[in-house]
Amino acid sequence: MIAIAHDRQLLGVLAVYAVVVFSGLKSFALWDQVRLLLDASPLAMILQGHPHTLRFLVVQPAVMADRLGIDPDPAWTLCCFLLVVATALLCARAAALIKGPGHLIASDKVACPLCGEVALRAPALAALGSVSLFMNGRLIPAFAGVALALAILAERRAGIARWTWVPGLLVALLLASVSSGTLAVAVAACVLAWLAAPGTSRWLGAVVAGLGALLVAAGAWKALVFFKGDILAALAHGPGAFLAPLGAAAGGVILVLLGLGLAWALGREPSRRPVRLVVLAAAAAGLFGWSTLAVGLVPALVVLLAWAAPEPA
Repeated sequence: MIAIAHDRQLLGVLAVYAVVVFSGLKSFALWDQVRLLLDASPLAMILQGHPHTLRFLVVQPAVMADRLGIDPDPAWTLCCFLLVVATALLCARAAALIKGPGHLIASDKVACPLCGEVALRAPALAALGSVSLFMNGRLIPAFAGVALALAILAERRAGIARWTWVPGLLVALLLASVSSGTLAVAVAACVLAWLAAPGTSRWLGAVVAGLGALLVAAGAWKALVFFKGDILAALAHGPGAFLAPLGAAAGGVILVLLGLGLAWALGREPSRRPVRLVVLAAAAAGLFGWSTLAVGLVPALVVLLAWAAPEPA
């Protein structure tokens, strides 16, 4: 917190973003799916196995505001503002950590070959704050969830031991549950975070990876059922719509793109491979939904921020 208070660049960007949000120029309203549930009981929803239970739990601060007679939309705007700031701080930390412990200093700064020493927090917030101006209130929790998983991944890979990483990954999954696609990306990030620590048991890692694959497969099956098994119709739901006119050839194009993406993800700089794999997961799943593709901006930002620093000597 002291380091943040001394980061003048961050405080400047934070002040501008706060003015934009709290002046009313930008707000984040609850989406209809959860607005219809404002009077529901979370416990009853959990016991009933309601499909939107997790999303309802995510917006509990706005629900509590509504029950206190406060407009839930301004309350959710405040929550989204805080989540965007948290996402930026987490991305900056993850980027500094994947450069190696020697690059992580009090204010998450790295040496940039273009402009000398630069604090990562301010550009991270500037980028995410700008993107959030074009977003509604639904995806922002997913951004925070994926960023939290990436920060834990980077800490574990750097050998930083914390007892909070397991509950942290659970919180990351909860935040990302606002969309099936974003949840799939968060599952990939959480599995990689689990496997990231040096000395992780291969057997336990295989179990975790298998459970993650089952969760993703369950989400994919749910999507296929929704689209009645029509993969082209599912593609039309996202940027894959540009490939849908190719018919069966679309599958070949997707495989080629995934192959190129995998070659990039597994390329040089091993410390960045897990984060690049999350970018690839978001890009692959994002073919079927714009929101899923959008959450890929978080790991992409981490990769971009990390690129700003040279490799440790």
